[in-house]
Amino acid sequence: MEDMYTNASAGISRRTFISGSAIAGTLAALGLAGCAPKTGTEKEMPATGASTSDISWDEECEVLVVGSGYSGLAAAIEAKNAGADVKIIEKMNRVGGNSAFAAGDMAVCGSKVQAREGIEDSVDAFVSDMLIAGLYLNDEDKCRLIAEKSNETWEWSVEMGCTWDKDENGEPWLYPYGGHSILRTICQGVGGGSNVTGPLSEKLGEMGVNVETERMLVQLVQNDEGRVIGAVVRDGASDNDVESGKPVAIHATKGVVLATGGFGRDLEFRLAQDPRLDETVDCTNQEGATAESLKAAVRAGAMAVHTDWIQLLPFMSPDEQGYGVAAFYTDGQASYAPTLCRATGRRVVNELTDRKRYADAILETGEPCVQITCKKAMYGEGLENAMKAGITHEFNSLEEAAA
Repeated sequence: MEDMYTNASAGISRRTFISGSAIAGTLAALGLAGCAPKTGTEKEMPATGASTSDISWDEECEVLVVGSGYSGLAAAIEAKNAGADVKIIEKMNRVGGNSAFAAGDMAVCGSKVQAREGIEDSVDAFVSDMLIAGLYLNDEDKCRLIAEKSNETWEWSVEMGCTWDKDENGEPWLYPYGGHSILRTICQGVGGGSNVTGPLSEKLGEMGVNVETERMLVQLVQNDEGRVIGAVVRDGASDNDVESGKPVAIHATKGVVLATGGFGRDLEFRLAQDPRLDETVDCTNQEGATAESLKAAVRAGAMAVHTDWIQLLPFMSPDEQGYGVAAFYTDGQASYAPTLCRATGRRVVNELTDRKRYADAILETGEPCVQITCKKAMYGEGLENAMKAGITHEFNSLEEAAA
């Protein structure tokens, strides 16, 4: 029996875990952020982006990529392949951001893996699943682009040297992810997202582009027409502090790509977007998941939307810190086990729904939830690891479990 959520006074777990990648915020929500107490990432920041008259350039490139997760590394590779002089920066002292810590599985429409299994899929079906999961607030054109390009992107990752988990026949395999009406998710193995970020970083190095770590974006620079033509970064930055390190102005003659990820670790900004997610809510993100780059973009005139859509992972356990064992065990080995309200014993959700509906269903009970299943229904090594971690307990009967 596994503790899924522990209720707190605000109606949310004392250790609910958030993914940190917002699906994007409204101007009204960002206005709230302006009323919140200033954090370390807001010190001495101007209300707008800097102009060229304020800047003396220290470095120059054609394309500046900010962030070294999946998107940033891919953007840098493609820009370099297109002949651009590329610079890619990362504020942490390691490459990969949250991507390196992610499970790394990928939903792919029309893949050779689906073809091998005789699974029929379509772009329309994939788009429909995304719209349903997003409560139809999605940008449908962008959803369609994701679906149309998903197989091309996965095949590209393989060409770049990224590795994917193999079945007993040495072939990539599919897993039934919640929110998908068709089996389409290609699985990662041990190492998760680092099996993607590692090879992509190595490929960039082979192309003569090395990720410049400990360089934090603090301000975007615009010309008189408002076009972003560079950025001010802090070289040697640490602890998400925008005043740490040395300021360096980088001129990007063709463009700046923001691929900086989410803000799950930025408590003040997070609270401004969703006041339920206070300090009692733990987070699976790496320490660099803070909002200074998003704030810089908004100061330069970007419109952020839906920043209050902060994803909750319903698979976590309050009995361990961080990502731990629970996510892989609950999502992988116990997917079909019923999620029950301990107060009523009733099942609260279809466990294969999308994460938002799953998490919302748990929150609506106002009580801690558990999963209970028969040991014979388990597979793999997940059960043993979960029991060692103390997030799962074995009982000899339903009566014993109920007691």
